[in-house]
Amino acid sequence: MDDMLFIFGVSNYYFDVTDYELPIKVVVEDDFVFPMIQGTQVEKAMKLKENKADDYTSLYYHSGKTEYTYYSVENVVDRSSTIKSSGIAVEINLRQDFRSTFIERKVYTFYDMLSQIGGVIGLIIPF
Repeated sequence: MDDMLFIFGVSNYYFDVTDYELPIKVVVEDDFVFPMIQGTQVEKAMKLKENKADDYTSLYYHSGKTEYTYYSVENVVDRSSTIKSSGIAVEINLRQDFRSTFIERKVYTFYDMLSQIGGVIGLIIPF
């Protein structure tokens, strides 16, 4: 057991505000690699956070939206102690975080542009 490594891959998702085709990205965290030491128990406590995003991508009007739900790993706590009578060497606790993140992205539309150009509507209406 002294020559073993414990590797735990965690997928962490996030919303990429610069990508309009596939905004949900995934990163595999490699921070969870640690050596197994005889007589030592390792405990990882992780909080999983549920995140939501509303995405308005139409250039002409804020009509339809795409809703996304994705999860991210937050607040990882590491502990180590001597192995208890149960004989468990690695313990991983996953808890749901009570906090969440909400993102709303709206594209700058054609109507937004017209509303910011002073006097354009006043010129269009008489014609």
